[in-house]
Amino acid sequence: MAIDDANDNAGVPGECPEHEWKVHGIYLRGTGASMSVECKWCGAIQYEPSLSDGT
Repeated sequence: MAIDDANDNAGVPGECPEHEWKVHGIYLRGTGASMSVECKWCGAIQYEPSLSDGT
C-alpha cells in the first residue's frame, strides 16, 4: 500500500482512502479471459488472472 492510502480525502485525485476498483482492460485468450482493474482514486492498476492462467 502507498503512503496516501491512509488519507481520508475521498475523491481528491492522487489520494486513496481505500482502493475502489473499476475495469481497466479485458484480455481474451484461447484458454479463457483475464482482466486488469484500476483504482478510481489513486490510479493503481492490478492484474486479475483468469482461472486458466498458470495451467
